Amino acid sequence: MHFFVRQEIIDKPMLDLFPNLKVVQRYGVGVDNVNVEYANKRGIAVCNTPQYGQQNEVSNHAVALYLALSRRLLTRDEMSEQACGISAKPSQLPAVVTRLWG
Repeated sequence: MHFFVRQEIIDKPMLDLFPNLKVVQRYGVGVDNVNVEYANKRGIAVCNTPQYGQQNEVSNHAVALYLALSRRLLTRDEMSEQACGISAKPSQLPAVVTRLWG
């Protein structure tokens, strides 16, 4: 069995739930959310991905968050889930090209 985690806390109680666990792989820098000492005692390999997020991931995430906020995606998603909350006259979406970047 293999764990592939990012921010989840992998402590002793969590590791004890999986007696056949062989590897905990964290995608991200560091392994501070994993009880490495206990995992090593159990013979579980603990690995990370040190290059994760060093190219474009942070900027891509920032742009995605910007678009989600500027287009009010969460609000519109909630509206679409409620049949009576969908407006018959949709509001105008703000144009991204009018925004200042940087």
